Amino acid sequence: MSLTSGKHIVKEIEGTRCTVLESGIPEERMEFLKHLMELNGYEVRVEKDPPKVQKAIPKEVPIVEPGAESNSEKNDLPKEEIKEEPLPDTYTIGVTQISFNPVIVVYQRMLRNKKGQIVTPQYYNQETDDSRGWYWKHS
Repeated sequence: MSLTSGKHIVKEIEGTRCTVLESGIPEERMEFLKHLMELNGYEVRVEKDPPKVQKAIPKEVPIVEPGAESNSEKNDLPKEEIKEEPLPDTYTIGVTQISFNPVIVVYQRMLRNKKGQIVTPQYYNQETDDSRGWYWKHS
């Protein structure tokens, strides 16, 4: 669940019911959120998602004209092997406090970073390293 969704998802991670912060995220994002939540006193659980495999798309697809025979013996096109490429590992991260909602906690300015500054939505989403300012912009 990112800050753009208000859904409250509860899932069992490592045998403990947890509120899911985000799922399907890379390791760097998981480490950032884990460190941030532990710094603010929350107990964090992480689960590695099952490995996913992406099938490569064949480069040439034979075009069969109407009225032509579709017998595979007649087609002299070389057949390509479809290779499967493993995708990078993804993770699901959650906190053990069931009533936790990241949208509420971030916009109520309840989280702090390691410098003691209030965590803004931009900092939480890793858009900036600067955690100063409000979540709205002044013109």
